Amino acid sequence: MPELSHWRSGKLGGVGKCGRMDCVEEEWRTGRRGQLWGVQHRVEALSPEAWGAESKVLGLIVNWDDGLLEMVARLWLSLWGGGGVTARNNSLFSMHNAVTISNNRAGGEGGGLCFLKGTLADICSSSIQNNSASDGAGIAANMDAHVTCNNTLMQGNEARIYGGGISVKGLSNLSITRSNVINNIAGMDGGALFLYASSEATVSNCTFAMNEGAQGGAIALLHHAKVAIFSHSTITTSRSTSHGGAISIIDLSLAVISNTMFFNNRAEGYGGHVHLKSSNVMMTDCILQISRADLAGGAIHARSSMLNITRADIHKAVSQLGAGLDLQHSTAVLKQVSLSRCLGAVEGGGGLVRANSSLEMIDCQVMSCGGGREMQCHGGGLAVQDAGSLLVSNSKFMGNSAYSGAGVYITSMPAFLDISNVVFEYGNSTIGGGIAMSIPLYDTPFLQDIRFVNNTATLGPCVFWLYEEDANFVEPECKNCSSTSIPIMATSGVRETVFSDGVDLSEVCISIRSGEAIAPPLSFIILDYYNASVTLIEEQDTQVVVYANDPAWVSGTFSENYVTDEGGVFDELVVHGDPGTTIRMVFRMQSSAEVIVNVSLRCGAPLPFLQA
Repeated sequence: MPELSHWRSGKLGGVGKCGRMDCVEEEWRTGRRGQLWGVQHRVEALSPEAWGAESKVLGLIVNWDDGLLEMVARLWLSLWGGGGVTARNNSLFSMHNAVTISNNRAGGEGGGLCFLKGTLADICSSSIQNNSASDGAGIAANMDAHVTCNNTLMQGNEARIYGGGISVKGLSNLSITRSNVINNIAGMDGGALFLYASSEATVSNCTFAMNEGAQGGAIALLHHAKVAIFSHSTITTSRSTSHGGAISIIDLSLAVISNTMFFNNRAEGYGGHVHLKSSNVMMTDCILQISRADLAGGAIHARSSMLNITRADIHKAVSQLGAGLDLQHSTAVLKQVSLSRCLGAVEGGGGLVRANSSLEMIDCQVMSCGGGREMQCHGGGLAVQDAGSLLVSNSKFMGNSAYSGAGVYITSMPAFLDISNVVFEYGNSTIGGGIAMSIPLYDTPFLQDIRFVNNTATLGPCVFWLYEEDANFVEPECKNCSSTSIPIMATSGVRETVFSDGVDLSEVCISIRSGEAIAPPLSFIILDYYNASVTLIEEQDTQVVVYANDPAWVSGTFSENYVTDEGGVFDELVVHGDPGTTIRMVFRMQSSAEVIVNVSLRCGAPLPFLQA
């Protein structure tokens, strides 16, 4: 098999005037210097039979200048670039049929092959192995070069800076199909492929495996990489020492990814599979399985980016924050996406929407995600923190777990919030088996056509609501959900509810307790009763103080001995109210310590505000 390999004889050979590649071996052996007046300016290395089984063609320089195509055998160590082959100045280069380029080294770019200044290169059924360079250890394309690779193996190449396998820069173009890019390393970005500066790449039916780099363990797109199209490919077992275990897309770059599998990739920073920064990505019909990011975005991390995913499966991702998806200052649209078995240790098992990000989920499923109630994870399915907007419709959250918000955990007010036609099922948490929220209630309903089925929580099997303002609330449907106690709140807040028609609430017992060793005690103020009455059942030594600043508000048998300006101490209250009765309560924390306030029901169905 012919091999472009390192040259040790020190002789300078050439290409014979016959213009045929099979003259290379003979003239190199004799030391004659020849020139090739190329037919259509094309250099070809087509057939191993033409060279003989033992032939070894050395490093080559290919120039097109004033009608002369010159090929000069060169030393294996290049001081600038093209350790194996350099083609430039609008040359045409073709390498087919089992040619191997190996063990070459360049001080600059292109350890194996270097294509510059408008060169058109066609590589097929060949291998490029164990080369080294500063950039593009296997192949470097720069200054408007155009490279096509088909059925090519690029393995074991190592770049000190960018592009362990391939580097494409300076308005250049790469098309690679049915090729394997394996076990390449870049000291900085793009272990297998580095795309930079308005360059383009089309990748189809390829496998990228066991590559390593700082940003983009397999692939890195940087600084206005014009467009990269990936289809029907696999990126697996790659590792990033920074961000983007499989692929990192940065600085106004664009990627279109379809029918591609990401499997078992890892980043020590953000984005176990995919890392985005100030870029746009569209993904369709992709599978992202088994990934880990040590900081955030176990599968996907996006910062100041736009992400559109349609028909994808994100499975078994692990991270501290946003195991499946982490959005920072970004916009994402997910349609028919499944997030499953994603483990977030702190926030957002399925996903984390934060820092003014916006997320739209349509026809999606979030299943078996979270950190478990024992791991203090918030938002088993989805965590929303300081988000710009959240829209979830026609979706299902099933079997998720967390300490708070097994399905969804929301803190702070998004500019737009709409959760409609969503099912929360088999959620398990300490607080909020379906949803846990610390936001004001909107004047217009935003929870519509929501069902809670078979959820379990210590506090609030359906919804745990916590905030200080008053507004309307649409009671969700809750079926077969259970809890040991139902929360009113855990910090300062206001609750208002209207008793539902047809529900026997004639004797609902509300037990309010402050927890362990809280001093000064928890207190709350009863502002209005409207048509309701409050009756003291028994006095006990508790840490709960009830204040009624105006005893005229109180009706029934509530004794002024126990309700004074200084407050009274109670354990249980019974609220009597007919359907349509409204009760408003304000709760004030006198202690900065975290206090959980529980509510247990003696009879009748749960009150709407207790479910909220």
